[in-house]
Amino acid sequence: MLVERWILDYALRNNFVRVVRELEGSTEMEGSDAYWLVSALRIIVFERQFAKFPVAQRIVHVLTRALPNQLIEEDEAFQLKFFLKLMSVLNAVGHSSAAAVVQLLRETFDSTDDEDNLNELRTDISDNTFKAVRRYVLRLLLKDARQRHFADRKFPDSFPDVLATIDAIATKLIDNAWLHLPSCKVEMLAGGSPVGQVVDEVNDADDPGVALFVEAFGERKPSECELIAFLQQIKDSQLSLTPPDLFAPFSRRSASTNIPANAQTTYTRAKMVLASDYGSNATPIDGSDEMFCSPPVRTRSSTITPRPASNAQNSPATNNNSTITDDCIVAVVPLEFTVHRRFLK
Repeated sequence: MLVERWILDYALRNNFVRVVRELEGSTEMEGSDAYWLVSALRIIVFERQFAKFPVAQRIVHVLTRALPNQLIEEDEAFQLKFFLKLMSVLNAVGHSSAAAVVQLLRETFDSTDDEDNLNELRTDISDNTFKAVRRYVLRLLLKDARQRHFADRKFPDSFPDVLATIDAIATKLIDNAWLHLPSCKVEMLAGGSPVGQVVDEVNDADDPGVALFVEAFGERKPSECELIAFLQQIKDSQLSLTPPDLFAPFSRRSASTNIPANAQTTYTRAKMVLASDYGSNATPIDGSDEMFCSPPVRTRSSTITPRPASNAQNSPATNNNSTITDDCIVAVVPLEFTVHRRFLK
């Protein structure tokens, strides 16, 4: 899926290891090769995967050859590669046979066939250092008990300065490498670039996964947790999906309408006033509220006989001899029940 490749590049660039692992096993694990190299270097070094330090050393070689002296200085590259190889050899002590370690030691520091060997930068000082390393490792291999003690008690805690140097130079290389790599698709979207300019193919703009990603995140950079949730959503194998609540906005609108609690009582009183105003022959008000919509015209001189005393205290008029004026009608009829303007004339 196209959007998975986009997410993978973004995860590699931002060290979202959990996202990368979430994508493991996907048929679309086809992220940028350069992104893979830089991210793999970071993971191997800082997770202390000593068995893979030779791989990290090769990555350093590839990157520094691609951009000579632009990522790190030549002497820094030499030191980083030397320490990576050294730690890989020391990691083998106590975990491999003595003969295998000797062979690894010879291949690491003595071979002239590998284009990535350290011979091209060797000096008298480095040669003396190499000799000291070889002698140290060979002495470790003389005794089985010494090898086990080194593996269990000494490595890697006996080399804090070496590890600190590896971390410092690797961090510098990785940070500068990202600066020289192009932005990934997700960062381009977050930067405001239209989808049509981000995709490689015209038809990719209509990819449902890409459209869903844009719908979910828009012009912002998603977090690691958000990406994991999104991947779980698009990888969901459920065949039947439950539609969303289509009536939610209408329910909220109805619930927000503020109708007074005494609306029905007020409405009934208004009908009584209007019925008495037009006489006993007035057409009753039914459910269609016809009388409100098309009222007969009355004159200002029309008066109404006061209602019985039992209802007087509930009436808007406080004096039994008073005339029901236009103001009284307005007071009785709430705004929820729109009265035709002819009632007020």
